[in-house]
Amino acid sequence: MSVTLDLARDVLDHQLMDSEDEPCGKVDDLELEFDGKTFCVKALLVGPGAAARRLPRWGAAAYRWLAGSQIIRVPWSEVANVSAMVYLQRPARELGLDRPENPAKRVVGGILRK
Repeated sequence: MSVTLDLARDVLDHQLMDSEDEPCGKVDDLELEFDGKTFCVKALLVGPGAAARRLPRWGAAAYRWLAGSQIIRVPWSEVANVSAMVYLQRPARELGLDRPENPAKRVVGGILRK
């Protein structure tokens, strides 16, 4: 089944909801595949590493230093529905979306403990 979406409007930067209706991130980037005729979404890319790729080089480096560089790849086949949010077919923990890497949290946490 083929569905046509405006990816920038309907998918990119939208909230992800897992199968248990829990928020589990946002769509930071997309992995596309070209079949010689059209582009198809192969995966959603989630995490600070994916978000940083959309920034200028200096901004990306600073963002990765603060937020981390993790990229979680969620196959498009795991998408259940796209509406105001992107709904997934499985729980976040099964897709690796429950373990955010956040170096800034460690730095801020260390400062607050002093």
